[in-house]
Amino acid sequence: MEMRITARHFDLTDELKDYIDRQMEFSKKYADHIISAHIILEIEKHRQKSELNLTVNGQSFSSHAVTDDMYVSIDETANKMDRQLAKYYDRFRNNFHLTRDEKASIAEDISRAIAPEEQTGEQIEE
Repeated sequence: MEMRITARHFDLTDELKDYIDRQMEFSKKYADHIISAHIILEIEKHRQKSELNLTVNGQSFSSHAVTDDMYVSIDETANKMDRQLAKYYDRFRNNFHLTRDEKASIAEDISRAIAPEEQTGEQIEE
């Protein structure tokens, strides 16, 4: 995984860089699929901004946070990204193991639940 860190309007310290590396631990679960990560840190007056952009299997993910403390901003950004990636991979885990027949059965159940009157032949009069 290629990781870039950009600091705007301040100098990036070694402590902050180490902290970012520790916060990116969540990415080890998905490391096989993450192509690149770009972290942008910015200070504007009293606002400390943190933004994380990931490229995963051709998909782009982005999260950001603005607080009064850069460390808190980094924490929130990492937590948001972790939730996004977990949701993204959960979609594949839940449906990947199903066979074509099982997916068709689920689709039929859903269609029956959505429009039960169509299945029984009743017509709705307006």
